[in-house]
Amino acid sequence: MHHFRSKDGVEIDLLIEVDGRIHPVEIKRSATVRREWAEPFATLDRLGLPRGEGAVLCLAPDEVPIDERTTALPFGALRPGSAAAGRAERQPDGVPCEKRTALPRRQSGTPGAASCGLQW
Repeated sequence: MHHFRSKDGVEIDLLIEVDGRIHPVEIKRSATVRREWAEPFATLDRLGLPRGEGAVLCLAPDEVPIDERTTALPFGALRPGSAAAGRAERQPDGVPCEKRTALPRRQSGTPGAASCGLQW
């Protein structure tokens, strides 16, 4: 897991790499979902990085699609037993998250993978 800040001042709170794709995550203290929350994620595209689905953790009461690759998720979705947390419990290959180990940082400078990827 990594934080991103470009020389132009664009920031992304959290980057999680899973299976060679970078999943951007923003954290907002608001219940009003805004489309511009996902705008920094386009920086990954401009840099030619393989971007996966992204998320914005916020105070909204329910999941809200922001764009075709980004979803606003309520903080409560991270609780064990919630629908979103259930999606994060296993990778597509069926390996439970707690059985994963962190991957080393790539030599290219691309962030290494987290010990478990989030599946939105």
